[in-house]
Amino acid sequence: MWPRVYRELVIRRPRRQKIFEEIAAKRLAETRSRAYGELLGMIGDPQSEEVIVEGQMLQVEIDVMQDDPSSVSDEPDLRIVVAVSDGGLSSLLPVARSDVRHGGNSAH
Repeated sequence: MWPRVYRELVIRRPRRQKIFEEIAAKRLAETRSRAYGELLGMIGDPQSEEVIVEGQMLQVEIDVMQDDPSSVSDEPDLRIVVAVSDGGLSSLLPVARSDVRHGGNSAH
């Protein structure tokens, strides 16, 4: 008989992975849709929140950074990174999604 913890990791992993990916994609889209100026204000100030899904607490971290730190543009491209974990072993390798928001009002 497999230890209970191991069985849960094996049985639930595909479902958990899908949930993590859905949350990451949703938070990335929400963050990317914010005004460019608001995203600029998030640089250097990572956001962290806890959400409960199917009775399990998950941690969502959102970080915005300049995509090319060597760029001297007044409106640099911004990289948005969203990571989701359950605070356990998954925090060592969270599900992460990222995208680039191009400078200014451009939404390429």
